Amino acid sequence: MITQKIIEWATLTTEKVAIEYGSQSISYGNLTRSIEQYSNKLFSVSNDTVLFNSDPVTNLLGVLACNLIGKRAIVLPHDLDVTILENIISESKGIIYEDFKFVDLGNTKPVKPAGNKVFLGILSSGSSGKPKLIWKTNNNWESAFSSQSEIFGISVEDKVFVLDSLAYSANLNTALHTLWQGGTLYLGTLGQSRNWNLQMKEKGITSAFLVPSHCKLLLNGNGVKPPLRSLVTAGEKLDKETASGILDNLEGIRLTEYYGAAELGHITYHQGEDIINFPASVGTAFPEVEIKIVDEQILVKSPFVSPDYKEKSTVNDLGFFNGNRLVLLGRAGRMFNRRGLNIYAQEIESIALGCEFISEAVLIQNLNGYKKDKLTLYITKKGNGEQDAVDQLKAYLFKKLPSAKRPNFIVEIPEIPHSDAGKVDFRALSKMGEEEVALVCSMFL
Repeated sequence: MITQKIIEWATLTTEKVAIEYGSQSISYGNLTRSIEQYSNKLFSVSNDTVLFNSDPVTNLLGVLACNLIGKRAIVLPHDLDVTILENIISESKGIIYEDFKFVDLGNTKPVKPAGNKVFLGILSSGSSGKPKLIWKTNNNWESAFSSQSEIFGISVEDKVFVLDSLAYSANLNTALHTLWQGGTLYLGTLGQSRNWNLQMKEKGITSAFLVPSHCKLLLNGNGVKPPLRSLVTAGEKLDKETASGILDNLEGIRLTEYYGAAELGHITYHQGEDIINFPASVGTAFPEVEIKIVDEQILVKSPFVSPDYKEKSTVNDLGFFNGNRLVLLGRAGRMFNRRGLNIYAQEIESIALGCEFISEAVLIQNLNGYKKDKLTLYITKKGNGEQDAVDQLKAYLFKKLPSAKRPNFIVEIPEIPHSDAGKVDFRALSKMGEEEVALVCSMFL
């Protein structure tokens, strides 16, 4: 088990720092003792499931304690809406117990494979913005750790940076993998992003996991270069320019982009110059992963797949193989049909990002109001971008796209909204006031 491996490390490296967060510095010896204390508290409680919504160190300790004694843990976002929570945990209100909230999941019956009990519940919203609970077993995560260490270039010697929003499964995966590997975990905060490069240099950070929108921040480090040997990114497509900037500015770094999902685990990866040379691809299959394409739908078979998805084996992502490289077309929910033609949001967004002055691009379908069923492309421009970015991009897309694929509107906004995990907040985009949009939109067709 994950926790058992961490306890083994503690017997060998009692004084080594396991976790750093703010002013806290926790050795492997103290980490083990804290896990045991949490386990004792949980043993005395009959409830099978524990909700964690506290500081990230508390969350980590609780997850590891649950893993050790066979209870189920769910790490919740700090800003989770109460009504959403109630939908997830049926009608139970739960009771407060120190830093924990214990609940009965009511009619929810997670699968419990023999010898590999479900221990972790993850909230995933995907592209719809509607949270859903996904159950993972110990093996779903631990069986990938050895490959992660080898591919990402992470060892017991590394000090790994990850953001403290551990409700995001990729962040939590990085945290648990680092401790399983015997390295040192450094938990950063999004509010300190301007100082990340300096923090990394001062603390000797050698590896980091950041989503693409956060990777861009490393290139704005006021001339400070962090001593990173490895940078791993996932969650959204890493654009070609950011990848080039990282490889050019951080000499000798191992840059890895992987594609995966909370439901399915790691699926594909590629590294270094391949990210630049094959910008439409997300790479080749992760070890132990089998991928099939059926009617453009990506089907996955691997030890990392959540028990509830073993039969389904897809999150409705669409794609195709170019040789042995997987190319994503986007999620089925982000495929739009216009006069019998399928339009994939990711394709339009990737082409828009081909404009040198465009920083970010997101295509959505409008479901209400006077623009109902129309496609709107939201963009942000770079600091030195064209003054009239909308008209410039409009001319560019006229050359690159057939008329049937062109968005109806282009909307320039100061910033694309993102969640705390760094993913595009589609719900926030869709709720933009129509009067506000009408002031800046440009009719395309």
